[in-house]
Amino acid sequence: MFSQTNIEKIAGRVTFISIQKIYVGYESTIGINIGDTLFTEVNKKLLPVVRVVQTSSKSVSGEYISDIKLVMNQTVIALVKNKVEVIEKILPDSSSIDSINAAKMKFNSQIIKSEKRITTQSRGRFSLQSYTGLNNEFSNYSFQRWRYSFSYYSDALMDKKLIFNNYMTYSYKNSDPDKFRLSSNKHLRIYDLSLKYLINEKSSVTVGRFIDNAVSNIGAVDGALYKHKFSFFEGGIIAGRRPNWDNNSTTNILPQFGFFLSRNDSINKSFTSNSFALFQQMYKTSIDRRFIYFQHYNDFIPLTQINFSSEVDFFSMNKGIRKSELSLTSFYFSARISASKMLTFNASYDARKNVVYLESFKSFIDSLYENETRQGLRVGATVRPVRDVYIGLNFGHRFMGGDTKSSSNYNGYVTWSQVPYLLGSASLNFSRLLNSFSNGNIISARFSKPFFEGRLTTSIYASNTAWTLSQNNISISQNLFGFDITQQLFGKSFLSLNAEMINSERNINYRFFIEINTRF
Repeated sequence: MFSQTNIEKIAGRVTFISIQKIYVGYESTIGINIGDTLFTEVNKKLLPVVRVVQTSSKSVSGEYISDIKLVMNQTVIALVKNKVEVIEKILPDSSSIDSINAAKMKFNSQIIKSEKRITTQSRGRFSLQSYTGLNNEFSNYSFQRWRYSFSYYSDALMDKKLIFNNYMTYSYKNSDPDKFRLSSNKHLRIYDLSLKYLINEKSSVTVGRFIDNAVSNIGAVDGALYKHKFSFFEGGIIAGRRPNWDNNSTTNILPQFGFFLSRNDSINKSFTSNSFALFQQMYKTSIDRRFIYFQHYNDFIPLTQINFSSEVDFFSMNKGIRKSELSLTSFYFSARISASKMLTFNASYDARKNVVYLESFKSFIDSLYENETRQGLRVGATVRPVRDVYIGLNFGHRFMGGDTKSSSNYNGYVTWSQVPYLLGSASLNFSRLLNSFSNGNIISARFSKPFFEGRLTTSIYASNTAWTLSQNNISISQNLFGFDITQQLFGKSFLSLNAEMINSERNINYRFFIEINTRF
């Protein structure tokens, strides 16, 4: 057995773009780890654009680390440092086994190679953010908000048998009288603070506050998780508590426990993943809810990716009334079809009721549009008529029980990712929303350009929003102008500055966002 190290470029394509994350699909993500940087190629130079925050076997999700905005189907490159080890001692000669066992051994060899490439590592990120709002007419609308975030991961403890994971934030407004009082549980948010002990190659125990990918839909758990791998299955038992919904603090009155079973399968280049879970959630000593949870992913159908998840309650307690009947409480389905390199279709249906968002700096109108367009049926298509030009059309429709009429939303955009001579990216976007209590249009344009081989990126943008709240016939009209600058300070440290002016009739608002972040 011998080993050698080499750097390999792995090309993927953007498969989905949300407000907070961007998703990139690859043939395989072996060698791509959380915290890695993904690149885009501009003028034959690789520019950093995304930091990986989550991985699966075929895709990764990440957050922007520059102002170069990616578009659907755009190529994103990962630099993988491979330490390839010959594994003849592990795998027998495939000619001595039948075709079924050969397929299993091939799948096992992929797992072995993935494990061999993982090296001891510790990584972290710290950021300081300042968000300031100024109003020319009403001084009480002016504010300044600070936010500190820290994340750290290490598998270098106890000879790689102990893994530490942490992510927390501390945020406050300058006007808060108790902004530095930790005991208030008002400003500190802990999303992950856990230790994972690897008992052996098949078993592990995690304690603390954690979110597990197999049952991520239940959110964070304060407690313990035992996982065990057997054959092609992985099972786990979870016991603990739910955090307080209002301030994310630890509480003793919301116990929960359950188990899950998951399985991953690979045939040729196709992959599928399935998870099934059964949970009981309680309030003090009374049963609050019993439900089953199922999530599924597959890309077996050529050029197609399918995601599905659902929750079904079979016992619930609501205002003292017990219900022992099957009730579909959450449902999500999405499909993406890459008909060709020039045409992609997507469709989704979202009926999730317990989606929880982390802290954000979204404005009222941004939040209104996002909340109204998330649920319901959405269909869309992306066309690339010529190189570097993308045209997207999307339509959404929903009808909720409390709505007096159905809601519809429309969105279209044109993006030119490599504008000749200007060497930048330009985009134009139009959105329209119609529902029972509001309707409005948003038109926006943006131009982004990197300098100094990507160490400095800039953007200028503008938008017009015309909104009407039907219930009280209030009209909101806004013109927004802004710019972004992101400068690489040194190594993995960046300084970002965003400034906006929002003109609404006689009222003018200014927003300034400054962030310093470093990764180590």
